Amino acid sequence: MGINKHLDATIPELGGARRDATALWALFTDTVEGLAGQYL
Repeated sequence: MGINKHLDATIPELGGARRDATALWALFTDTVEGLAGQYL
């Protein structure tokens, strides 16, 4: 599914998960030299 949704409908969405993942992606790609991260 994704980082903020589950297949199980009884588990609530994780509203901040997408923003957290984007922030970590930006942090790592900006600070780790030679990292070939891809934002999906």
